[in-house]
Amino acid sequence: MKKLILIDDLYNLILESQGKRKFLFDELTQMVESYQKKELPLLPPAASTTYMGMAIFNISLLYQLTKNPKYIEEAKRWMDTVVSYEEWGYSYLVNVDLSASWILFGLSLGYHYLQDVLEPSYKEKVLNKLIKHGTIMYDYRVSTYGKGWSTYYYQNHNWINMTGLATVGYVISDEYPLAQTWIDTSRENFTHVYPNLADDGSNYEGVPYWHYGVLWLLVYADLLKKEEGYDYFEKTPFLKYTFDYKMAQTLPDLKQIVNFGDAHDYRSGHSVAMYYKLASEYKNGYAQALGNHVFNNFYHEEQQVSHLKPGITCEIGLAFLWYNPEVKPEDLSTYPSYQYFDDLGLVGYKVGTKDASKMLSIKCSRPGGNKQFFKALEYYNKGIDLFGLSHHHPDNSHYILTKDGEYYVLDDGYNRNMMMRHHNVVTPKNYGCDIEGVMDVYQQSIRHRLKEKTLDPKTYGGHVLLSKHIDDTLFYFCETGGVFHPDAKIKSSQRWLISPALSYLIIFDHIESDLEQSFQWHFHTDVEPEIGIHTTDVKLKSCLRVTHVLPRDFKRDREVQTVKALFTPQEPNDYHHIDMIDSIIESSPKKSEKFLNILSFDQLLIQSKEGYVIIKHPKGEDIFIYKDNPEYPCEGAFKWIRKHQEQGDTIYVYDNKHQEIKKEVIKGHEIL
Repeated sequence: MKKLILIDDLYNLILESQGKRKFLFDELTQMVESYQKKELPLLPPAASTTYMGMAIFNISLLYQLTKNPKYIEEAKRWMDTVVSYEEWGYSYLVNVDLSASWILFGLSLGYHYLQDVLEPSYKEKVLNKLIKHGTIMYDYRVSTYGKGWSTYYYQNHNWINMTGLATVGYVISDEYPLAQTWIDTSRENFTHVYPNLADDGSNYEGVPYWHYGVLWLLVYADLLKKEEGYDYFEKTPFLKYTFDYKMAQTLPDLKQIVNFGDAHDYRSGHSVAMYYKLASEYKNGYAQALGNHVFNNFYHEEQQVSHLKPGITCEIGLAFLWYNPEVKPEDLSTYPSYQYFDDLGLVGYKVGTKDASKMLSIKCSRPGGNKQFFKALEYYNKGIDLFGLSHHHPDNSHYILTKDGEYYVLDDGYNRNMMMRHHNVVTPKNYGCDIEGVMDVYQQSIRHRLKEKTLDPKTYGGHVLLSKHIDDTLFYFCETGGVFHPDAKIKSSQRWLISPALSYLIIFDHIESDLEQSFQWHFHTDVEPEIGIHTTDVKLKSCLRVTHVLPRDFKRDREVQTVKALFTPQEPNDYHHIDMIDSIIESSPKKSEKFLNILSFDQLLIQSKEGYVIIKHPKGEDIFIYKDNPEYPCEGAFKWIRKHQEQGDTIYVYDNKHQEIKKEVIKGHEIL
């Protein structure tokens, strides 16, 4: 038999299935055994059928490892089912989208792995089905080129559909020479994908779609490397650093995730197969350790609680193939606590480990990320639409805060009716983005401006002015004014966030407009907060207190923002639902407003003065100066003084001209 696709050395895999890979082999065996108990629908179900493709792949792979004939019959049972279906998929883009692609992938590899044991008439039946659906997928890509998933090069549908087409092409091109065109088309497609992904490994679609989509970037890169010798792993910074992105969006408990973007839930981010592949390609011991940790501690639990279909366990065949037992795991507790991703303007900052921990994440960038935004404009000018941004929320300067695995400041998660005010940001009372309340706010807003010829690429979106971790303190400053509806006439909207080891957060916002109007500071929880005159308390296991310092003249409002959205039309009973309580601080009408709020899990003594605020805590006191005043002159955009009994006084000044922090230790030696 000729060399098997995706398999380098079958003999060695068989040996290691009873040695270094036995734990994965045993899981693969249990998975396949469970398939035998599953009743398969005789008619195409009104649900996702992606799991069927992976089942065929897993069963036929196990046959190759064991040569047990019972797996031939089980594989044929699943293959017969999908071959009998006239259509692959339900409700949305039938035959030309995700369900069809997952089935193409699995059915073609099942056909390939079992080709020596299938009778000729059966092989012909399966081959004809693969030709039919491969042709449908290819023809759709050609007929829609320039719009939709055919050229949404930065979106998971493109990656999955083109990988499915490539896989079937590699499998049947000897028997059906026209399938070489599918291989060539897929290869050309991915020349527009890998080089233009964010070099820092970040993904604007959010962690669940990182799992769902980037998995297939790994599959295609593996296919191409094994079949043609071209190595995207070596040539693509995104692939090398994307594990860092995932770690930056993983809570210290190592179970849950930060749910920026369209996140199905807090438990849909792990992929043992992906961790093992990234560990193997880059000798990444942290990825190896996380793969081991997930597999050993909550592999099946993740499958049960996740809303991401078909889920983590169906990838067991890939995990078995991709595991490299020679990669030494690294201690995950030594992983950096602060990470910054310039392309997405994303920070992940953690203090503590596991159950005694805090985590903050904040982000701000152009739609789709900075690199991809400008690349998409280049393509748009050539008549190719890349703005498939339906999973990127209008969330510039939005932050999420957790403590001990609980979410105190929230994101809306999966949402098909996105609004800027669904996030923890400052907005004009009556305005958000150009177009809101739709599933693709950025996509439609950008297209509107392009049509009206009002898009300024340099100012549109969000811009990080500075992100630094100095000593134990996070400094994050950003500008978001360019993304608001033009009628709001916003000149600037800046957020400055300062946090010493997450002991507390200073959040200072300054928004300016040419229009006199009210502005709102939004703060979202999923529990009813306790409201005081100048405080908001969020009580879970701990109490997060928000102390409102500015503006002095404000009124409160409260809204319950209900987010309810189907994850996919193929699963009509599976949806995301959250009722967020938005505690709003609203200013009086004016052209410029400053909001100053201090968040802490400890009860701090906060004294508000004209132009500055004093924060007293057990180790001393800190002074945040936001306006020039006689007592504390402020020569920069702000000054922050830390007065500590043991360490002396440290002054931090933000130089907004050069966008840097200048630091001086008064009692002691000068550090910067």
